[in-house]
Amino acid sequence: MLKNLKQNHLFSSEHSGKNVIEDEPDKPPVLTTAVIVLISFASLIIVAIFSYTFLWKTTESEFDRVNNGMGNETKVNYDKSQEKILSSYEKLENGNYQIPIEKAMELVIKEQH
Repeated sequence: MLKNLKQNHLFSSEHSGKNVIEDEPDKPPVLTTAVIVLISFASLIIVAIFSYTFLWKTTESEFDRVNNGMGNETKVNYDKSQEKILSSYEKLENGNYQIPIEKAMELVIKEQH
């Protein structure tokens, strides 16, 4: 029955003076489609490069701030306190003495020989 309807439609359109087959969809212009695809690809590349550069610079500047002591204040204070502990003499609460790490290593080496 569907076949009959298609044939009747084609037959009626031939008699009305139209020679257009309506079963074919409109084809998009190839040049316009190609231009849109190329522009989209180029803009995607530009956004990717910008994002990479921005993130790289941000990460690098944060790394520099932390390494220069201008970043995480808690980390800087901790490092200073550890350096003080490792390089100073002090009497501890339990009666023992704290000596610099370099001096302690020298004493351990002397005891071993």
